[in-house]
Amino acid sequence: MLAEIVTSLSENTRRELTRLLGHSVAMPTTQELREMRIGLLVEMVAAGELPKTRSYDRTRNLRERNGEDWPGSTGLIRHYGTWTAALRAAVDLAFDVTKNRARARTPQAWPPTPYSRREVLEALAIASEKVGQVIGQWEYVELRRVERQLAWRNGSPDPRYPEIGVVRKNFGGWDAAISKIVCIQASASGSRAQE
Repeated sequence: MLAEIVTSLSENTRRELTRLLGHSVAMPTTQELREMRIGLLVEMVAAGELPKTRSYDRTRNLRERNGEDWPGSTGLIRHYGTWTAALRAAVDLAFDVTKNRARARTPQAWPPTPYSRREVLEALAIASEKVGQVIGQWEYVELRRVERQLAWRNGSPDPRYPEIGVVRKNFGGWDAAISKIVCIQASASGSRAQE
């Protein structure tokens, strides 16, 4: 019955009907919704970087001038819960990791090299800067996993984020290490204010 109706339509009407049926404006798929939300972040991650919130927002503002509409970092944080979770979703989408497929652990591509206390503090400071605030322990674990996975996929060197056990070994606990970072950042901002 549909075949009879379609053949009776003009060529122009059939083309327009085909075009309309090809779009899913009224009911976008989950994949399309995800792409509309984190497409810009996926592009940045696919280029080999896990951007900081400020870097993402700068790129977003540049794209907005060209007529593109992407949510800000705060919107992504609100939707995904944390910046790290948004980064993980972008990495999964950029490298075609779906929930239907078993996630492989990040291969141990780098020989374990001991971390100095200074390296541990630098890694925690970089991670905190990346998420735009003092990073929590479990968000750090996820950020470390995503950073190392991205580095491995791109053939980049180990990003040198120590495991939680290394942080505890060097500082006695997560809170002690974070308080060191907060003190260092406070003294650095105080020094800049005096200049």
